[in-house]
Amino acid sequence: MRPIEQLPLKLKRLLKNAGGEILAKSLTGKAQEKVPPDFRQAGILAGWLAALMVVSGLLWFFTQPLRDSALIRAANQALEAQGENIRLDKALSSREIPGKTARLGVWFSLAGSPNRGVIFPIMREGMQISFLGVVTPQGESVLIPLGANARKMAERLPPAILLLYTKRLEDRKAGGSQNQKEFP
Repeated sequence: MRPIEQLPLKLKRLLKNAGGEILAKSLTGKAQEKVPPDFRQAGILAGWLAALMVVSGLLWFFTQPLRDSALIRAANQALEAQGENIRLDKALSSREIPGKTARLGVWFSLAGSPNRGVIFPIMREGMQISFLGVVTPQGESVLIPLGANARKMAERLPPAILLLYTKRLEDRKAGGSQNQKEFP
């Protein structure tokens, strides 16, 4: 590449005024104004935001197994501290869960059992209460609060809320899908 001193005068001016203040000739020979600096800055900002969204989406996607294992470890510790003999085994994909119940939370298989479990939150009095819903192959479900604070808050919940979540877990035809998968 040639040093800037050897370039023609017009090209030197073009390089000096690259901020959008000069007129440039298009291929047709008509003079047109360059992109104003405000639009240029907005485009750069939009590009950075789009790149940030793509990177965060990729990180969210590729760290799913890590987040699932951390949730399994925390839930198993809470269940062990409460004296429950239930242990989560591995995360299930939403394709393995029938109907709308797949959208309730994160589903897991239970170690040494044909049952499935779902961890989901309930917001009450500004606090998040985490529950483990255990669903049997027959469709019966049990809600277990995860943690001592969750157990205290669950005692203050209206029975209708707990019944609502229990029925939602038991209602496997809630999705209205024609090809719903059943438990193995």
